[in-house]
Amino acid sequence: MAVVARGLRLVLGRRVVLDGVDVAVADGAVTALVGANGAGKSTLLRLLAGIDAPDGGDVTLDDAPLRQFEPAARARQIAFLPQQAQPQWPICGRDVVSLGRLPHGAGFDRESPADTLAIDRAMTRTGTAAFAQRRIDRLSAGERARLLLARALATEAKVLLADEPTAALDPGYQLDAMTALRDEAGRGVAVAVALHDLALAARFCDRLVLMAAGRVVTAGTPAEVLQVDALRAAYGVAFELVAFGDLRLPVPVSRTARPGGGAPP
Repeated sequence: MAVVARGLRLVLGRRVVLDGVDVAVADGAVTALVGANGAGKSTLLRLLAGIDAPDGGDVTLDDAPLRQFEPAARARQIAFLPQQAQPQWPICGRDVVSLGRLPHGAGFDRESPADTLAIDRAMTRTGTAAFAQRRIDRLSAGERARLLLARALATEAKVLLADEPTAALDPGYQLDAMTALRDEAGRGVAVAVALHDLALAARFCDRLVLMAAGRVVTAGTPAEVLQVDALRAAYGVAFELVAFGDLRLPVPVSRTARPGGGAPP
C-alpha cells in the first residue's frame, strides 16, 4: 500500500468533517472516493496529500509517517490536483505544466532533459500540446483543467491525488482524463480520485470508497460498492443499475431524501 490513512478525524469549528476514516490507496490501482457533496472527499484528499493535518489518526507513505516528510520531499512523492483550480495567470500553457517539475528543482529558466521529457509527455497525454504557447487566462475552463492535469502528471510522483478532475470537461475529455489516470496506475502509481460521475468510477477504477457525513460507508470493488441500497442511503437518491458490458452502471432516477435526512424538494 502506497498511502494508508488510519482513524482520521478532522474538526472544523463545531463540525466533525471526518470521523474515524480508514482508507488505503494502493500502488498500481485507481481508487475513487465517491459520495454526496459535503461527504468529506476533498478533505480526505488534502489530508492524504499532507496539505492539512488531521486532529486524530495518521497517514503513512510506504509505512513512513507522512508528517515526517519535508515539504519538498513530499511534493516529489505526491502530486495533488485540487478541486476547481482555475488559475488566471498571464503565462503560457507550457509554463503552467512545467510547475509540476518544481519539486525536482526545475524552473522557467532551468530545465533538465528529464524535465523536458516529463513536460512534453504530460502535455501529449492530455492533448494540451496545442496550448503550449497560449496564455492560460485566454483558455476555456476545460482547457485550463486539462493543463492542470498535465501539470500533475509532469511531476511523475509515485502517488497522484486528483479532486474532481473531470468536472469541467466534456464527455470526450472526461474519458481522456480517466484514461490518463488509468495509465498512471498501469505504471505503478497509486492514484486516488474524487468523482461525482459514478459511471466513470465504475468503468475506470479498481476500488471505490463510498463516503457520507465524514465516514466511510463501504469500500471495495465497483460491483461491491455500487449497490442501490448503499447509494440511496449515501446520496438520498434512488438508482437503477444498467448493464454495460460486464458492468452494471448506476443511473440516478429520483430524489428520495436529502443526504443526512430531510424530505426531497
